[in-house]
Amino acid sequence: MEQTLNNPLLDVSDKAAQESGLTPDQLERMAGAGIVSAHPRVVSGAVVFTGTRVPVYNLWDYLNGGDSIDSFLDSFPTVRREQVEQATRLTQGGAGKSEHPL
Repeated sequence: MEQTLNNPLLDVSDKAAQESGLTPDQLERMAGAGIVSAHPRVVSGAVVFTGTRVPVYNLWDYLNGGDSIDSFLDSFPTVRREQVEQATRLTQGGAGKSEHPL
């Protein structure tokens, strides 16, 4: 059964949600906390860190590849450390498409 996301910060396709690496519940919590947002006209509808054009899946790619949060933040200076810390805290227990990165 497909879950509908009822959050005004998320105008997200099923594909974009799946590509974000988050479960629908995680995506809803992160959007509710103001960490991520999605709009069809921003990075083709990818789930991004709010206020940036940085897709959240970039964080999972960095962490799953063995890079540190500091390395991610150096590469994407528009993302705030608080966003990354909240994102990792809210996803503990498993990310959607891969094991939790931490």
